[in-house]
Amino acid sequence: MQSIVTFLEHNAAVAIVVTLLAAASESLVVVGAFIPGTALILALGAAAGLGYIPLWPLVIAAIIGAIVGDGLSLLDRAFTAAPDHLGLAVLITARNPPDR
Repeated sequence: MQSIVTFLEHNAAVAIVVTLLAAASESLVVVGAFIPGTALILALGAAAGLGYIPLWPLVIAAIIGAIVGDGLSLLDRAFTAAPDHLGLAVLITARNPPDR
């Protein structure tokens, strides 16, 4: 444990990059289910709370990573979406909701 703390004290930039990548991977559609990004971000947040890593760069990196991951997921959905007739079906259903 002491070696991890020492590493984080001397390499805060690495911890910030890891936070960004963990937040981005957690926001991706399929990858987020297999990579424990939340646990890693919580551990790095605890290290920031103890003063081993600067807090605000870590928070900003997590926010940017989440935005990037969401953007990549959205791009993936845009390129692999269903054909255009699905959008027409959604539009028709929105204008004429089914009777319940």
